[in-house]
Amino acid sequence: MKEKETNETNLEERDIDPSDPLIPQQIEELQALAAKTDSQIDTSDIPPITDWSNAERGKFYQPTKKK
Repeated sequence: MKEKETNETNLEERDIDPSDPLIPQQIEELQALAAKTDSQIDTSDIPPITDWSNAERGKFYQPTKKK
């Protein structure tokens, strides 16, 4: 997995190639997460969104191409 970190404290600047295959540890973590119910997943570190005034509907939507 190619991983270049320009700033150790800023995780958003990491360059990870999405085409790299998952390593066994990542596969195990994803399988363990998939086996949990929604109530078992701790999301307490994610702040709730209370202000949706700037939300844009369909901003990232791209229709699939038909052959």
